[in-house]
Amino acid sequence: MIRIARNAGFCMGVRRALDLVRCLAAEGAGPIYTDGPLIHNPEIVATLEREGVRALRKGEAPRRGLIVIRAHGVSPARREELRRIGLPLRDATCPDVAKAQAIVRAHARRGYEIAIIGDRGHAEVEGLLGYSEGRGRVVGSRADAAALPPGRRICIVAQTTQEVRLFRDLSSLIRGRSAECLVCDTICRSTKERQDETAEIARCSDAVIVVGGRNSANTLRLAEIVESAGVRAIHAESERDLREEMLGEAARIGVVAGASTPPWSIERVAEWLREHRR
Repeated sequence: MIRIARNAGFCMGVRRALDLVRCLAAEGAGPIYTDGPLIHNPEIVATLEREGVRALRKGEAPRRGLIVIRAHGVSPARREELRRIGLPLRDATCPDVAKAQAIVRAHARRGYEIAIIGDRGHAEVEGLLGYSEGRGRVVGSRADAAALPPGRRICIVAQTTQEVRLFRDLSSLIRGRSAECLVCDTICRSTKERQDETAEIARCSDAVIVVGGRNSANTLRLAEIVESAGVRAIHAESERDLREEMLGEAARIGVVAGASTPPWSIERVAEWLREHRR
């Protein structure tokens, strides 16, 4: 039995960013540069490069074309750096990320310390930190939560693709150490639905194939959810990564995919399964 998740593949923010750069390319806007890889999927990044869309290199300041801020968003300081390059600037920040940025900025200006539950170094998290005006800390573990100074006024937000259970767990710990605590659940609906369905599929499967980029945080979280259910997670960027021996004796196989995984990658994995696991 093969079960493919309904909530698999591009989320709204990724689709919106892709539509923007492809429309710009079709209009002949000239060289199109993105501030970092548009999404965390190597196949899509390679396809975009063939279409004239590529990521800015560190320190690069092109003289023609335009620059697109990717779905993960950027800090105010980085936005100003991009403006100084002098090319037209288009914004593909996911609306859910922009909402989280606004919450961080508003509460930092009201004197709250900002606890960002997310992955240190992730592009979205770095952008959120920039809106905290020096009052933000990244909390990615129980140890990070325990290290926060006690007795502060704290506003908690989440990386929009954070794991729901971890967010709730760490929020509870932080709340217990705070004089005042505002918990703003900024995890996007698409992420919650994807994670809920992944957990459901894992409970009914002997193995689950998780399709998506190896540098995609939300894809890695899906694999963690599968493994936390005691089920084997097989992370594959494409069907080319799969081998029959990976599945062993598994009779019930699930397929889930990250938010930056193109639909054709999911379909190719499904075709591979239909061919090898009849």
